[in-house]
Amino acid sequence: MAASDIAYVHQADYRPPAFRATDAELVFLLDAERTVIRSRLVLERTPEAAADAPLELDGRDFELASLALDGRPLPASFWDRAAERLVVADAGDRCVLEAETVVCPARNRSQMGLFAAGNCLVTQCEADGFRRMTFFPDRPDVMCRFTVRLEADAATYP
Repeated sequence: MAASDIAYVHQADYRPPAFRATDAELVFLLDAERTVIRSRLVLERTPEAAADAPLELDGRDFELASLALDGRPLPASFWDRAAERLVVADAGDRCVLEAETVVCPARNRSQMGLFAAGNCLVTQCEADGFRRMTFFPDRPDVMCRFTVRLEADAATYP
């Protein structure tokens, strides 16, 4: 892991997130060269957040294939992806964000997120590796229920 991969957050700089994830549904179409990850996040504005605070989610090192908010495709003019973050200006107080992302575990040398280790595909998400697979409020104080489905070629991944 390179020094540039480490993000330091000092306690004095801590701010509660504007949105929390209550539920996350993930489907992984596993392949060492091209894994497709479909995520569906239920997000709610936190009581501490300003009414106009944007939805901000962490995300890096993946290709974004599609993005939808509340079941409708989200045009690029409604969101910004910069500095390893997705920002949606007007997400309401409760929303469902669906994303389809693509990662390449065989080329992931960070040992964070989803990566290949020999003939296996493994994940390392603590403390902030989840953001290398899909958008998420990737911080230890955001807890939610996860439902995960893994699909893969049975001969390759018995």
